[in-house]
Amino acid sequence: MQSQGEFQKNKLVIFGLLLVLTLAALLTWSVRYGYNREEVDTAAAELLADNSATPYLTLNGEPFSFSTYRGKVRVVNVWASWSPLTERELPILNQLVTDYESVGIVTVALNRKEPLERAKAYLSTIALQPKVVYVIDETDAFYTSVGGYAMPETVIFDQNGNLAWHHRGEISYELVKTEIEKLIQN
Repeated sequence: MQSQGEFQKNKLVIFGLLLVLTLAALLTWSVRYGYNREEVDTAAAELLADNSATPYLTLNGEPFSFSTYRGKVRVVNVWASWSPLTERELPILNQLVTDYESVGIVTVALNRKEPLERAKAYLSTIALQPKVVYVIDETDAFYTSVGGYAMPETVIFDQNGNLAWHHRGEISYELVKTEIEKLIQN
C-alpha cells in the first residue's frame, strides 16, 4: 500500500504528464492550423465568460475568474518577473483605473507561467499598484487562448467580453487610453 506522500507524488507526476501532453497537443494544433483571429476571439470570450473553476489565482492563492468583472471593460496586461517592462507598465494600468473608474474598467496584471511564490517574490521588490488586480496563470491558459507570442502583451475586452484590441510589446498610457475611448464612445 502506498504512503500518503507517495500517493501525492504520483498524483503530481500524472498531472504533470497530462499537462505536458495537453501543451504538446496545443502546439501541434497551432503549427498545423495556424493563427485564426476568429478562433482566438472565441476562445478568449469563452475564457472571460466561464464561471467554472479556472486555472487563475489571486496573490492570496484563491481562485480568480474573469467573469467577476462581467459588464466592464477589461484591460489585461500579461507580465513576468523576467520582463524589464513589467515595472513600467503597472503604474499605467493603475492610472487607467483612476481615470476611467466612473465608466467601469478593470485592469488585470496577469502573470504568465510562473509559480505563485516566484511572482509574489518579484512583486515584493517593486511598488504594488493599488487599483490593479494581480492574477497568476501558472498554466499559461490565458496567453495561449489569445494567441500570445510576444512579451509583454496587452488585451482589451469590451463590456460584452469580446476581444476589442490586442497589442504586442510595451504599452503607453496614451496608446491604451485611445483604445478605451473607442469602447466607451460606442
